[in-house]
Amino acid sequence: MDHLFKDFRQKGILAFRDDNQLPRGEEISSQLYKAIEESRFLIVIFSKNYASSSWCLRELVKIIECKQTGEHKHEVQIIFYDVKPDVVRKQTESYAEAFLKHEISNRIEVAKWREALIMASNLSGWDLQGQANGYESKLIDSISKEILVKLCNGPLHVGENLVALDARIEKMNLLRFVCSSKAHMVGICAFWMISKERPNDMD
Repeated sequence: MDHLFKDFRQKGILAFRDDNQLPRGEEISSQLYKAIEESRFLIVIFSKNYASSSWCLRELVKIIECKQTGEHKHEVQIIFYDVKPDVVRKQTESYAEAFLKHEISNRIEVAKWREALIMASNLSGWDLQGQANGYESKLIDSISKEILVKLCNGPLHVGENLVALDARIEKMNLLRFVCSSKAHMVGICAFWMISKERPNDMD
């Protein structure tokens, strides 16, 4: 799903991707945990080989934990890329084969992984074959637009004690940029006015 992250960048959505921004390894680093905890949207892309990676399964457990706590209002987006939801939920086919190996090498964690897969697959998700008829570009556009709309749906923090900006903002008509799929740049030039009373001894 390289095109998904490329589309995010084009729309100005900051996306953290574990496979090229962190060193690979069996142990999930504290940096990855922090990225998951601080993200508003957590996207899980299920593929045929997803369950074969203990790295991915540990990430999924963390993602489900974040959703359950709800402290930072995490929203989990599920994408079924080349696998059906029922395969993930019931852990059949390639998922069954993967867990046969996990039962030998990671038996302690298997129960948590199975539960996380069931919970994730029960969430409302995007099915490449079912919803987009196999057209990846159509699916990507739908996902990025939905996330962009949700990101735009809220007030922006602009600071306090702003002077004489209302009239200028009205002229700029910034509302035309809200939730636009294109990138826009606005230049702002400002200056400070500082007044300071002179000490009495300088009169």
